[in-house]
Amino acid sequence: MKTAVMFSGQGAQHPGMMRDIFEQYPTARGIFDKGSALLGKDIYELSMNATQEELDRTENTQPCLLTCELAAFHVYQELGLPCDASLGFSLGEWTALAAAEAADEPDIIAFIAKRAAAMQRAVPAGEGGMAAILGKDAQFVTELCQSIGDVYPSNYNCPGNITVSGTACAIDKVLEEAAVQEFMASKVAISIPSHCPLMLPAAEELHQAIQGLALREPQKQFVMNATGISTRDIHIIRENLLKQLCQPVLFQQSIEYLLNKDYDTFVEIGPGKTLSGMVKRIVKNAGRQASIFQFNSIEGIRKIKEFL
Repeated sequence: MKTAVMFSGQGAQHPGMMRDIFEQYPTARGIFDKGSALLGKDIYELSMNATQEELDRTENTQPCLLTCELAAFHVYQELGLPCDASLGFSLGEWTALAAAEAADEPDIIAFIAKRAAAMQRAVPAGEGGMAAILGKDAQFVTELCQSIGDVYPSNYNCPGNITVSGTACAIDKVLEEAAVQEFMASKVAISIPSHCPLMLPAAEELHQAIQGLALREPQKQFVMNATGISTRDIHIIRENLLKQLCQPVLFQQSIEYLLNKDYDTFVEIGPGKTLSGMVKRIVKNAGRQASIFQFNSIEGIRKIKEFL
């Protein structure tokens, strides 16, 4: 059995996420204390008790979701559960970096605050967005984006599920085309157009900061969004962490890569079960079998412990 842990991205957040885990396992609170001290605001209070609107603001979403996932992974480790590989979806890639033992948690938390601010500055709130297109393949989505302009494929999630990012006007045109051509499309609850060329200013702003980030060679297989394969090369990791801002997330390709490496168990650590649903579709499409779990509640922990 080979186990990959995977971490949710922006959009999965909600007030009170994974609260029952943090209440039952007090060691997790130490991660929140570190984050709060670094950022000068109560990350636990924000994560547990903010309104959805407050939590959806990028400058809050990214540090809160990241810290919650880091804290949950601490519990995962405390329980002695396996981790042979790590990957994350967008923001979750940074939690995966810590899970691979390639960077220290305080450094990651501090960097994510800079990342969130840079991304928000690159495209002000309301001027960009994202939409999910269902039931269409990559060629269709690429041609649709080219015909509209200012919108780009940004997340290759799973078969028949591709997210696009662009200006607010272009996203509205995607939805109009969906109505005309009768395919399914819906806006994603994210205030910025992630993983597309509109984020180039953020990548440029963060270039120096990421060069100064202390990194080590990963101790687990670390599968990256920008390439869909694993690497242990620190220089390539730095490059890919920046590329991830303005290039598509290759999540489907990442899971297929792990399936071809004989990974058969996937554990989603983070709120919700979006990644698990994607993995199920990818596994089925590949004609393979895998066990898939969510580590986001006491009940989820019980099921994983029984299996593993």
